[in-house]
Amino acid sequence: MINQYLAGFDCTCGKHHSCPVDYVAIEHGAISHLTRLCEKYQNILVVADENTFRAAGAKTEAALQGKQYSKLIFDGSTILIPNEIAVERVQKELPGHDLIIGIGSGVMQDLCKYVSFFSGVPYFVIATAPS
Repeated sequence: MINQYLAGFDCTCGKHHSCPVDYVAIEHGAISHLTRLCEKYQNILVVADENTFRAAGAKTEAALQGKQYSKLIFDGSTILIPNEIAVERVQKELPGHDLIIGIGSGVMQDLCKYVSFFSGVPYFVIATAPS
């Protein structure tokens, strides 16, 4: 249902509403869609912290079968803040990659979304929390 809304719809307010998000999967085992969604990408940057990578890193790597990818794993012993330092670390790793995959929610999504917006490189999020 949500993907139908993402495609856009005519509203009773008289306007056509749409969203720049291409696809959303909210279901048990949603990560199973990742292989298909990554088909057109060749060199992927996976961004996570130690905790979120422990939660979904193995399944993400399995879904990237046959793809070139690099990992940027932030230290999980401290709270990751999506500040200039974190942004610079992602930007430093980004050249040569055509997709960012953030594993986590909240902060990780914000960090990847910000870098994606300013670099023009698309991003996916493997959410590890309902936030």
